[in-house]
Amino acid sequence: MKGFTHFVTGLAVTSFFPWAVQAAVDGNPLYFIIGGTCALLPDTLDFRIIRYFYQHDIEVTPDPLRPDMQMVADAIAQSIDAIKRNPLRIRLNTIRISLDSWQRYRISINPQQQQVSVYLEEIIDTGGNPIDNPAPTIAKTAYATFQQPVSLEYTASFCVEMFDGPHIELAPSPHGDIHIRFIPWHREYTHSLCASTTVALVAACFGAWQAALIGWCAHASHAMLDQLGYMGSNLLWPLSQKRFPGLKLQHAASAFWNLAAVWTAVALIFMNLHSHTPALSSLPPVGYLVTTIILPLLFLHRWLSPTD
Repeated sequence: MKGFTHFVTGLAVTSFFPWAVQAAVDGNPLYFIIGGTCALLPDTLDFRIIRYFYQHDIEVTPDPLRPDMQMVADAIAQSIDAIKRNPLRIRLNTIRISLDSWQRYRISINPQQQQVSVYLEEIIDTGGNPIDNPAPTIAKTAYATFQQPVSLEYTASFCVEMFDGPHIELAPSPHGDIHIRFIPWHREYTHSLCASTTVALVAACFGAWQAALIGWCAHASHAMLDQLGYMGSNLLWPLSQKRFPGLKLQHAASAFWNLAAVWTAVALIFMNLHSHTPALSSLPPVGYLVTTIILPLLFLHRWLSPTD
């Protein structure tokens, strides 16, 4: 999910606690600040700090003037076959065309055919929108085969689009194959329940146990929301070194699912604020949820699904 989605979800979680609402009515927004901040914290740490300290062994950099997709396919396939005992970490650099344009390429790994496919796709801007600028007349598809069996943690296909590009980790597994992990520095210990507990202890310094409880729930809501996707999170770190697979219901960049999560969070915030205002009449819970959440989301899904 997007950062704003997690932030609003943290506010919604906070709104379920009466003392947080009462403090906000009295002019003290501290609990809501804690909730929104703690829900945003895991991705902030990953993308603003941890990614820059992650070390890699191989760096793949296509030529922006004449990107060679065969070089990219060969680099990945040869790296898979080079694995013996120690893992290899590969950084796949993006192809920057100008200040605000990037050449997107897609990598697909087929464990059954033992093949890496790399496809040169359209030129996009920094927002991910295609630009009506034809790509150079070069080979757009490349294939390379590997000999060792592989297993995938996340997805068989992913794009390299903009900024500094993703990492993949190739590591021998106890099952005798090569396990491939996508952006292995993401959704690790920062998304664990242990991290939620640490955040709660820090939050307690700002408002005793009430702030600690809100901090824990808001931080944990981030990982729980991420579990709806494909990658999942390492919920039991340090007891486990593996990410729990997600439910594969949505992608993190999905327009509908991000909008649906924000819409639901805002509706719940309104319901909770209303319920803690004595001067207002109570809302019928079932009718409110149906008319403000379920029906609008069904409409949005029908509207966005053709292009999402």
